[in-house]
Order: sequence, then structure tokens, then C-alpha cells
Amino acid sequence: MTAAAPASPALHRTLVMIGVRDGEAGRAARLIGFAFLMTAALVLVKSAQRGIFLASYTRDRIPDAFMVSAAALAATSLAVSALAPRLGVLRLVAGLLGGVGALLITAWVALAGGARWVPFPLYVVGEVVCGVLLVQGWGLITEALDVRSARRLLPLIGAGAGLAWVLGGLGTSVLAAAIGTPGLLVVATAFLAAAGGVLAAIGRRDLARHTAAPPVGGGPLARIADGARFVVGEPLLRLLAAISVLDLLIEQLVDFQLFAIAQERFARPQEIAGFMGQIYALTGVVTVVAPLVITGRLLARFGSTRCLFAAPAWALAMSAVVLSAPALTPIVALAAGDRMLKQALSAPGRAQMQAPLPAWRRAQAGALIRGVLAPLAYVGGAAALKLVPAGSLRPTAIAVMALSIGVVAVIVALRPAYRQALRKSLDRRQLELDGDAPALDAEQVAALAAQVAGDEAQAGFAVTLLASAP
Repeated sequence: MTAAAPASPALHRTLVMIGVRDGEAGRAARLIGFAFLMTAALVLVKSAQRGIFLASYTRDRIPDAFMVSAAALAATSLAVSALAPRLGVLRLVAGLLGGVGALLITAWVALAGGARWVPFPLYVVGEVVCGVLLVQGWGLITEALDVRSARRLLPLIGAGAGLAWVLGGLGTSVLAAAIGTPGLLVVATAFLAAAGGVLAAIGRRDLARHTAAPPVGGGPLARIADGARFVVGEPLLRLLAAISVLDLLIEQLVDFQLFAIAQERFARPQEIAGFMGQIYALTGVVTVVAPLVITGRLLARFGSTRCLFAAPAWALAMSAVVLSAPALTPIVALAAGDRMLKQALSAPGRAQMQAPLPAWRRAQAGALIRGVLAPLAYVGGAAALKLVPAGSLRPTAIAVMALSIGVVAVIVALRPAYRQALRKSLDRRQLELDGDAPALDAEQVAALAAQVAGDEAQAGFAVTLLASAP
């Protein structure tokens, strides 16, 4: 077997510039390819299921779809959590790709046969598929990376996934017009099959040391219960969980507005699918550009706490416009701006605020929020949407404004809770120093300095922390 030819000097310089070191190019390419193919498939699934569902039912069925999807996602997430330790991440993701592909082809065959019952379960399947496959797929990606390479390669892989949102969203209209909206399910299945091929290569070359899953005790319900006890007992996590739930309810209301206005404006499923695809493409641009250009600078300049105010402020302002004129343009601006600000600022800001907490506790709290609190909140929000009068979106605009004010109130209480968590971590010497914790911004560095003032031992520990921060 001949050795691989060395990379050209220009290619080598490019790889170094984007953070890919010697010997990492193949792994980076495989992980980027997997993220791109998986995300492109999910973009097509979401566009198709929304176009087919909204063209088939009236507005009063939207809350029903929200409720059933939330319950199905919670049950599926628990089942997947129970299977994960037994199967390992590689077999689990491979099984999910195959199962999802089979479901999509079954739905396409049923739609081609004129089955009128398909649109509702297709919507539910689409939501469950996107929720579960994204979490498990990104879990596999992180499993293939160590702590040091993850810091450099994850932004690059995320940019590949963002590019899939852009290209998939832009291509939705063309594909739907050429092969029909149900045909998007077939194309999505082809992308999933290609992702499975890349996954096999990742399993052979990048997961050799991770084939056996570590033993996990207690089962998913026990781990959720333990996470709930920690969240309840930790003020910082209680506040961050409250923000997550309020943000989810805001997103649900905005989605309801977007779905309702799309039903009014567009009649055919391919038109709705293309409309949704354009929104995904717009938000995908931010996913690609923000981490490279915007996020770091704004977090460094204003601090994570202040950056959290951007999304609720936008929601408040645009909801006031929707309240006065519930039309397509302000609703699209509200939906797109809310998603972009949360991706660019809110999510990184919340991650940085959790820096004083152990990494495994952060993961445990995230699983609790995604697996329990989010579905419960979604079901409750959907039930409330059943009360919205037909033909009016103004009550939902008022609700978005009220929830946004609630988010602002919780953010105001975050800073003292963060300092308390920081003090606990310093007292116990438990602040993560292995490079896995999010980087500290200027605001957090100032808080750290205030906490260690006058304490020589803690000051020495803080110096170690800051030296390890990227």
C-alpha cells in the first residue's frame, strides 16, 4: 500500500489557518460531510412535512400537532436514552438513520397512494426525527473528537451544518416544483443513506477507541431524577432552565403565527415548503457567519449576560408591530430574527454562563430540559393555543410580549446567581480546567476577580483557570 501524497503547501496553509492540524484533515472531512448530509436531509424533511401538513389541515389542528409531537418526542427520547448504553453511539446512530429512511419512504408511498391520513403523522414523525437525530448525530460527532481537537474542529463542523441549512433551504423550492413536495422525502432518504456511508467510515477510522459504551447506572429515569434534584438546588441552573422554557414557548407562539400566516398566503404544499426553506436558508447564513465574525466579538465586548437581552428585546419590538399589523412581513421578521439572535448570542451566552458547573452536570441539566421540561411546556403551550380565537393572531403577539418581559426579568437575576455558583466552584476547587468548559468573557473574568479578592488560595486557582482559558 502506497503512502498518501503530502498536501500541497497552499492546502497545508489553508488547513492550518482554519484550525486543522497535521493528520486531522481526513477526520475533519468525514465529520463535516456527515454533519452536512444529515442536516440537509433534515432541512428537506422539515420543509416537506410543514408544507404537506399546513396544506392539508385548517389552523385549529396546529396546536394538536404541537401537543402530539411533544409527547412523541419525549417518549422517543426516553427510549433512545435507554438504548444508547447498550448499543453504543455508532450502532445507535446507524439504526436511527436506517429507521428514519424507512419511515420516510413509507410516508412517500402512502402519499403517492392517496392516503389522506398521512399528513398529521408525517408532521409528528418529522418533529421527532429532527429532535432525536440532531441530538444523537452531534453526540457521535463529539465522540469522535477529543477535548483539544473539539475546540478547533467543532466550529468548522458547525459551519458545514449551517451550509446545509442554506443550500437545503434554497434548493427546497426548486426540488418541490420539479418532483413535488412528497418527493422531498425521497431526496432526504438519499441524503440519509449517504450519511450512513460516511458514518461507516467514521466508525472504522475515528471511533476505534470508543466502540464500547461506558456502563451507565440507574437508567434514564433515574438520571433525569438526579438532574432534576441538581437543577432545583442550583439557582443558576434554575434561572437558565426558566429562560430555556420561556424561550421555547416564545418559539412555539412564533411558529404558530408563521404557520397560520403561511396557510393564509400560500395554497399549495410546494409553495409552503419553499417558503419554509427560504427561512431556513436565511437562518443558516447566520449559523455559518455568526461564530466566525459576530458571536465572539459581541460576547467579549458586552458580556454573556447583556447579550442574552438581544433576543427578548427583538421579540418585544417585533411583536408590537405584529400586534398592530399581523401580516406576513413582520411575522417573518420576528421568526427569522428570533432564531438568528438565539443561535448567534443566546445559546453561546447561556453556555458561557454555565462555566462554573461541572461538564457532566451541564450535560445532565441539558438532558432534563430537552427530555422533560421542554415537552411539558410545549404540551401546555399547545393547549393554550387551542383557546386562540380563529382568524386572530393578536392574542399570540400579546403572549410573546409577556413572555419576553419574563425572559428579561430572569436575565436580570442571572448575574448574582452566576457569582454564587462561581463562589461555590472556587470554594470546592471544582471549576473545570480541562479545556471542556466554555471560554470566559470579560464580564465573567471581572466577576472571577471580584470573587477571589483577598483570598490568596483562590486567587492562585483563578490564575490557573484564566491561563487555561482559550
